[in-house]
Amino acid sequence: MEFFLKIVLPAFLAMHIGLAGVFRKAGKPAWAALVPVYNLLIWLELTGRPKWWLVYYLIPFLNLVMGIGLILDLIRSFGKHAFLDHFAAVVFPFIYFPYLGFNKKDQYQGKWTDMMNNQPAKTKTRDWLDAILFAGVAALIIRTFLIEAFMIPTTSMEGSLLAGDFLFVSKFHYGVRMPQAPLSIPFVHNTMPFTTDKRSFLEWVQLPYARVPGFMEVRRNDIVVFNYPDDDVHPDVPSLGQIHITSLKQNYIKRCVAVGGDTLQIKQQELYINGKPAWKAENLQVAYEAAGFSEAVLRKEGFRTNPNDMNRNAITNDGMHWELMMSESKAQTLAKYPNVMLRRAIIPDTGRGHQFFMERQAMQDEKGWIFPKEPQTYGWSIDNFGPLYVPKKGATITLDRKNLPFYRKVIEIYEKNDLKVNGDEIIINGKPGNSYTFKMNYYFMMGDNRCGSLDSRYWGFVPEDHIIGRPWFVLLSVENGLRYDRLLRPMSNWEP
Repeated sequence: MEFFLKIVLPAFLAMHIGLAGVFRKAGKPAWAALVPVYNLLIWLELTGRPKWWLVYYLIPFLNLVMGIGLILDLIRSFGKHAFLDHFAAVVFPFIYFPYLGFNKKDQYQGKWTDMMNNQPAKTKTRDWLDAILFAGVAALIIRTFLIEAFMIPTTSMEGSLLAGDFLFVSKFHYGVRMPQAPLSIPFVHNTMPFTTDKRSFLEWVQLPYARVPGFMEVRRNDIVVFNYPDDDVHPDVPSLGQIHITSLKQNYIKRCVAVGGDTLQIKQQELYINGKPAWKAENLQVAYEAAGFSEAVLRKEGFRTNPNDMNRNAITNDGMHWELMMSESKAQTLAKYPNVMLRRAIIPDTGRGHQFFMERQAMQDEKGWIFPKEPQTYGWSIDNFGPLYVPKKGATITLDRKNLPFYRKVIEIYEKNDLKVNGDEIIINGKPGNSYTFKMNYYFMMGDNRCGSLDSRYWGFVPEDHIIGRPWFVLLSVENGLRYDRLLRPMSNWEP
């Protein structure tokens, strides 16, 4: 709502006040510019376009493209043919229309459809500039409001989605999130073209969060693309530094295993939601400890031992044991080899785990990696975690020093409250905070490569304002050539 009141509404009013001046110059009543539908009919009349074109405005997203054309038609009816006029009218209509409507120089010259055949031929350069402007604006609209292409760079979703998969992600399934970074370069995410460490944006201005309603909510077990929540504290790309504009944080893809209102727990690598075993992806991968296998055998079975292959996590070896990420069916295949040892590698599991895995858990504790990053208090690991309640919009919880670490970032950073702790007393916005009601929905995300995924077990909840969209299908997939079996595969292949 804040976005619409502070950004959309003023821009809308400015454009339509300008349009009132345009109508007045063309001999039409100025008030008609503020009447929905009727103003479009007059607009079509002034440009000479048929009134049945109004039907185009009933078709989502096509109406945006048609709007570009009608803006150009209208300013041409005032004799504005320069490329800079076209650019300004399309990109900044809330500035250009007041200028056109209230300056004394420009006057209505007649319907563009009557004049267009008498105009001098455009130069080839001008034809190209007009085509580039239209194509660029149309592409930006599609990328912002419809679909965007993403490439998966890591193995965190292996078993389902692979490194090297190129996805088309729908922005409108969960609702289109309005742009938040006006001072950024279009068509790139957060880095300058052909660089990995040069920012493509300035953080001087950040627009408030707003989302157009979608036709579905994020559901449990959906695969979701979102912004990495911890980029404002622990940057995913250290050379870029901390990023505080939500929409420009690094893009991640995981599976939503719990939604707002769920209670989640992991016991010995098994996930439970609300006390019941969670649904499992068909090729869900976990870590195994293995011995007795040669590298040649593991390569034959499809494991990668070169850490540079597609930037994938290599299988690791401490001299005697391998750590292998694989599905249960693959483990059954390997178990058939003679004279081998194979067992689940669970941390912490002092009764069975090899020293290799115990050292990994000790390192995680030392660095405070596991959410809520208080290992001395909770002692959770990626394999034994929770129980943890996932915040739901409108839900109220009792707040105390014991559960504050779970929800402090939600209250203080995501929902922008002033939170202080004085001894055992929690103070929120200057008042005692014995309870708290959440303002947004939150989600718990995990990779299908469970023991090789940086996910909510490390950085906690994903707020609804970080949701980008829903992967639609795999366009193509590349690893040492094209994977033909993954061309145009819909996401429903990997969801319940």
